[in-house]
Amino acid sequence: MKQTFHLAMPTALALCLHAAFAQGAMPSNGRYFSTSNANLFVAASDPACPATLLSGSDAALLLSQDGGRHWQSLPSPARATFSALLFDAGRHQFIAAGSEGTILRSSQCGQQWERLEGIPPLALRSLLLADEKTGLLLAAGEGGSLLRSADGGKDWQAVSMPTRAYIAHLLRHTSSSILLAGGEKGLLMRSTDTGKRWQRIAVQPNGDVSRLAELASGSLLAAFSTGEILRSTDAGRRWQNTRLPSGATGALINAIAQARTGQIAAVTQDGRVLHSLDDGLSWSLAQTGTRHFLSSVLATQDGEFIAAGAQGSIFRSSEGGRLWQSVLQAGMEEFETLGRLPEGALLAAGGGGLIARSEDDGRNWQIVRHGLSPYTHAIASAPPEGLLLAAGVNGSLALSRDDGQSWQRVTAPDNVYFFTALFHPASHSLLVTGSNGTLMRSSDGGRSWQTHQIAGDATLSQLRLLTSGRILALSNARGILWSDDGGQSWQASDADRDTIWLSMDQEPHSGVLVAAGREDRLARSDDGGAHWENLPAGLAKGISRLRQIGGIFLAAGNEGSILRSADLGRSFEKIMLPEFTSLSDFAPIPGLPGGILAAGSKGYILRSTDLGQSWQNIPSGSSDLLRLIAHDPVGQRLLVAGRGGAILQSTDLGLSWREASPPEPTRYAGSLLNPASGSLFFWGDRILRLGQ
Repeated sequence: MKQTFHLAMPTALALCLHAAFAQGAMPSNGRYFSTSNANLFVAASDPACPATLLSGSDAALLLSQDGGRHWQSLPSPARATFSALLFDAGRHQFIAAGSEGTILRSSQCGQQWERLEGIPPLALRSLLLADEKTGLLLAAGEGGSLLRSADGGKDWQAVSMPTRAYIAHLLRHTSSSILLAGGEKGLLMRSTDTGKRWQRIAVQPNGDVSRLAELASGSLLAAFSTGEILRSTDAGRRWQNTRLPSGATGALINAIAQARTGQIAAVTQDGRVLHSLDDGLSWSLAQTGTRHFLSSVLATQDGEFIAAGAQGSIFRSSEGGRLWQSVLQAGMEEFETLGRLPEGALLAAGGGGLIARSEDDGRNWQIVRHGLSPYTHAIASAPPEGLLLAAGVNGSLALSRDDGQSWQRVTAPDNVYFFTALFHPASHSLLVTGSNGTLMRSSDGGRSWQTHQIAGDATLSQLRLLTSGRILALSNARGILWSDDGGQSWQASDADRDTIWLSMDQEPHSGVLVAAGREDRLARSDDGGAHWENLPAGLAKGISRLRQIGGIFLAAGNEGSILRSADLGRSFEKIMLPEFTSLSDFAPIPGLPGGILAAGSKGYILRSTDLGQSWQNIPSGSSDLLRLIAHDPVGQRLLVAGRGGAILQSTDLGLSWREASPPEPTRYAGSLLNPASGSLFFWGDRILRLGQ
């Protein structure tokens, strides 16, 4: 197959070039899940289509129609991680494969997608167009599985294989049409009859085959996770060891590329580059200046190489791959793949949705889509500015101006874990707080930021905007702080400084506040949080969540009880639950007066129709720790998300629940409805957007 997108594939990323919007399986309410910070893995191209599609984990599909400069999320037709993608020019279609036996077909430049049924639920890792004329396709993956289609991917048949080992790589030898397969534990196989029968080839290395490559001469290379490189000059019948330099063995080889000059480069997991001038017979060692993971390598048009990998690093060679220099350091996320677009621009993509682009053959790069933190603790919306602010671990701070479809990193101290974010309407300020008493503040829509230490070395775990415009900050060693000027200056309240304060809420009409903390502590304030009255201790153990709903304060403990106050927090009654349950969240049921939901451990969902005086256990069908409850007004449903990745939905005011099928399981920690767009966000390991 002739392609103009030359891909150096690492572990698993899908970058494909096509022309139009991919229409996936849409829910009946017209809402679909997309992930802002999926890891991007594999690629293919259609030169006739002026657009680019990136895909990877979390069923992510990202579309660019301007040569990779801007990107938008598309609805996904399958709940899968896509690890293989190719373009079949003869039938003008894309084929994608991934987890859970997922095989998709797309025609009309990717405008329409269908999922093929009847595929065994195995993880598929590799795809091969074995015959361009007939459309013969192969798909391979775990358990020695190999599927074969003789009709362009419409129907697939399982092939009996002489192995149960994972098959990760497929290759067609151009001149002989011999097919080869490589996988775990030294697996090398060969087929001479278009993949109907396979013979295993005995080789010495017992590491996993990490790459198969064909050189311009017709020679074949097989690289192994243990660092060996074997070479064949007879279409894979026999394999010989190549000569490696001392000190170069033992490192996983991730990718191989050959320049138009004939020179070859192979990159390793520890940042080294192996270089060959004699068709892979012998190798010398080049240094990139890093010891970090290199995932991919690509030949440039001037006979040099580009390598990419960990910490958003990209390197470019000189002297045909002998010398290397860094040309980009993009941060924490890892580049997973490199590719060339038909018009000549280069793309690099990878972890957290990170995408970079070069128009000068890799000498200079522009970050067009920033990768996000591996864990997000909070998202805040600023509707007047049309902004979203996401905060997370390792100093991760990012802004979105397109409803969460793309994010731009904000420079922040990388030793701070941010836990909470807030928009203050009166001052038009964005605030984020976290560890080491750190507060960052912007009053110009996120264009510039000031960093302040307002609480010593304490962790600021929650910001709360009161009806008066005052901001409160909860800490673990400095009590509760308050600010009346949009976060510019802060005063300490008289709340107990030894308590780790975790949760707080306000009754809007009276202004009364109740806060909950460790050591079974509850406190009440009726003057906006400057002064606090401690409530009797010992009401419940392990209070972790407190909410005000309809004038009622509710607190959840980990001993299977609910604390309820109907007198603005002056006193609480304990309601014992029928079973030992640790509750994580409370929420009102829109459209049901007095209706409240509670969710917690072991998949428990509790429902009340009398403002929490009595509760009914509602079967959820899940055993997950359910952490948060959200309302989707556009889809007219209630949603519950869990720590183990479950998202459940109810369309009958919480009486029954079923799975909402997010793209991929992930830990969820919070949710937000963006009032400007109606999009609903869940976050944690991933930022999941429920849009239209």
